[in-house]
Amino acid sequence: MGKTKEAVEYLERLSETKIELGLERVRRVAEGMGLLGNKLPVVLVGGTNGKGSTAFTLSSLLSAQGLKAGLYTSPHLRRLTERVSVDGKEVDLCELSEAVLEVRRCTEELEVHLTYFEVLTLSAMRIFLLREVDVAVLEVGLGGRLDATNIFQPLLSVITGVSLEHQDYLGHTLREIAFEKAHILRSSAPACIGPLLNPNIHLDETLMKWALSAARELEGAAARVAPGAKIVKFHSALREEGDVLRLPEGVLEGEGVEVIFERLGGGRWRFKREGEWYSSPYLGGALSGSAALAVGALDVLAGQLSFGLKPDKVKEGLEGLRWDGRGDLRVYKGRRILLDGAHNMEGARNLSLLLRELGGRFNLIFGCLKDKPCARMLNVLKKDVGEIFLVQTPSPRAAHPFKILDDFLSLTEGDLSVTSLGSAGVKEALERTEGDALIAGSLYIVGEGLKLIEEGAVSH
Repeated sequence: MGKTKEAVEYLERLSETKIELGLERVRRVAEGMGLLGNKLPVVLVGGTNGKGSTAFTLSSLLSAQGLKAGLYTSPHLRRLTERVSVDGKEVDLCELSEAVLEVRRCTEELEVHLTYFEVLTLSAMRIFLLREVDVAVLEVGLGGRLDATNIFQPLLSVITGVSLEHQDYLGHTLREIAFEKAHILRSSAPACIGPLLNPNIHLDETLMKWALSAARELEGAAARVAPGAKIVKFHSALREEGDVLRLPEGVLEGEGVEVIFERLGGGRWRFKREGEWYSSPYLGGALSGSAALAVGALDVLAGQLSFGLKPDKVKEGLEGLRWDGRGDLRVYKGRRILLDGAHNMEGARNLSLLLRELGGRFNLIFGCLKDKPCARMLNVLKKDVGEIFLVQTPSPRAAHPFKILDDFLSLTEGDLSVTSLGSAGVKEALERTEGDALIAGSLYIVGEGLKLIEEGAVSH
């Protein structure tokens, strides 16, 4: 059996296992592989929404500054290798397979079982060490406290924001979830907090204060977070003045910098910090907030890694970036197709705001996992879309379209065009709809939509 096939089949078997939170197992394997205690600078990026786009943007900006940057994100949309890249280029499957098999060898030697995510996390770090990257940017998977990425000691921690998610694992209140995410903070390293431009920015500020308070109360090495986590960037209340949004950074420790956001129309934004205007490469305020946060994180890293921050290089690094499947607007055979991985309430609210900025009417193709608030998300989006088509999400955890329909109809009133397509998928929905389309509700159906568009597999 070839190495690639062997590694892929091994991962496929692991993907069927349940989430297993805890750091002892993954730490043992990492130590056995020599992945801990090295001097590779690591940035941890956590939060509920925007962590992937922030991590992606930061790694791109580091590369533009002349540093060799590794990026580890999850999940993938089309290819497994999307999860691991160096200087914006995905690793090839052979290289990833070799790393995966090395992790498996170590788990067998130590008689330790790891999950799919844990194996890929260690595989990514092995690749980054062998490639001798200057910085490894790691997107946190679930929460923070017990996430596999948290075994590494960060040079910088970034938290994009907090809202309700994965409540079976992280807790049933915002305060509990903030506590979990706070565990990526360290007393020995600075942190960047926020902003995400969304209606809950005031709530986010309160949650971040809870998170910081929780971090400071933690005791001992077992928690892996020392008290007194230092915050050098902390974004406070959002003020709106017409098309300009001012987001001054409050100061807990360190100096604050005012960030100003401006709507340019058509979903486009720009932001200003320290006298420089930067055009966001992304559509919508939420993703533009991710871009601004990445620039702030880059500023902190410049001081830590002693490289001169060049605004022109920052602008060059931002130019043309696209985070696939998130605020991702494409033109396919004369029609606009917007792909957005919004899969929780905050994501749905951000998407609703983006739709109003883009104008026109998008017909919604929606699929969702059963542990998500599917009907409530639809309720947020219903006024900003045309027809709604409910499709089967390609996942064993999918909510059935008929169940989503029943739950949605029990929440809403008024004349709506909602069709459940049963077992049909995105392809059938795209071919049934006319005009502009929006694919949202789950990264699984967004990935399916991307494949169809890129392969030209939809008739119109």
